[in-house]
Amino acid sequence: MVDAFDIAVGGILGPVAQFNQALKGRVKGDQVGPVLEQLILYYKDNRGPEETFHQFVGRIGIPAFQEKLTAILAS
Repeated sequence: MVDAFDIAVGGILGPVAQFNQALKGRVKGDQVGPVLEQLILYYKDNRGPEETFHQFVGRIGIPAFQEKLTAILAS
């Protein structure tokens, strides 16, 4: 059996709390680090000045993150 994980984005704590939304596509355990690294670089390369990760996800939308994860898993 191979360990695999789901990636979820978009959640936040506080007065306007909301749950993360799971993306489709299981990430093998030994690939979690490299996949997260690519998703974080995607955020760093495309965010606005002072834009938090939560704000970025809200601006570009879950479908854009899904597309990025799908491309990473296909490579």
